[in-house]
Amino acid sequence: MYFDNKKAYKLVVVVVNYETPQLIIDCLTSLLLEIVGLDAKVVVVDNASKDNSCDLIQHWINDRACSDKVQLISSDDNTGFSGGNNTGI
Repeated sequence: MYFDNKKAYKLVVVVVNYETPQLIIDCLTSLLLEIVGLDAKVVVVDNASKDNSCDLIQHWINDRACSDKVQLISSDDNTGFSGGNNTGI
């Protein structure tokens, strides 16, 4: 189980981003349709992108009012794919 603010989720999907905000937005668009009705959350970890990935992704989350289902974590260091997943977990 994954705990977020004392809530436990049965399913958590971790997605790692590095300078591919549109790919992440496309992924979230599809993924949110698949988890409707599930006790699930999506955690996006930005792996220290130097572009405006975090701003674009957070703007998308805010525009769709889906912050209850999607959380963005901005990492200060690029720890690679496995490190990004560990941050999300």
